[in-house]
Amino acid sequence: MQPDDPSTSAGSDLSVVCRRDDYSASRIARACEDVDAQLLALSVGRRGGDCDDGTLHVDLHIDLADATAAARSLERYGYRVVDIRHEGGVPAADGLSERIDGLLALLNV
Repeated sequence: MQPDDPSTSAGSDLSVVCRRDDYSASRIARACEDVDAQLLALSVGRRGGDCDDGTLHVDLHIDLADATAAARSLERYGYRVVDIRHEGGVPAADGLSERIDGLLALLNV
């Protein structure tokens, strides 16, 4: 595989659902860039295959290991995030586990 192949690059994957009329690749990219995430790949399809309710399913791949901020930004832009797959499993929210570990280390002194 090529090193530039998005499927092999580090980052996170998000699945977003929106109405067909609300879809805009540039708005999705802008929502990612608002949190300093780079959009590496975008794939669009109808959800449920033959279902024609006007809903699109959009899969994104961004360069951040923790996609929580990007998901919040997408929701502020009006997109509904239905799935987040972080690099290396689910990260702690905003470094919370590191802060808890630091506190526990202080308490053990």
